[in-house]
Amino acid sequence: MIKPLISSITPAVTDKGLSVYAGQLTLRTVLEQNLEIAKAFPQLPEGFYEALNRRLREKKFTDIRLRDAVNHVIDTCRYPVPTVADFISYDSCVQIFTYSDLVKQLNDDKNAWDYYDQVKVPGIDKPGYARKEDVIKFNLEKWQ
Repeated sequence: MIKPLISSITPAVTDKGLSVYAGQLTLRTVLEQNLEIAKAFPQLPEGFYEALNRRLREKKFTDIRLRDAVNHVIDTCRYPVPTVADFISYDSCVQIFTYSDLVKQLNDDKNAWDYYDQVKVPGIDKPGYARKEDVIKFNLEKWQ
């Protein structure tokens, strides 16, 4: 069994919405992704990886988020070498609405409730609302 570098992470709420990433960060994935970065950007200094790996733990990355971040930076980096910030700033979020947000949408669309499901939002004691397709696609926890 692979020991996680950090304990399991639940999705976090950011200014962009609810992160779709939950799980753990394992040493195996960190090493695999460090190798991918080194292949794509061989000119990075060795100290880069120490800083990156420390920030990955502090920012509570998961294995999947790290893989997605590395792929994103490899696909989009326009400069000769990426920075640590290019990797740790990557996240994928789902927009979460409140009950009153949906009530306001009823003015424009009387069927607004049909497009949303109630979801559990960490740290909030009432349901949030996410688009049904996002709930399915990202396996968001439904409100009980």
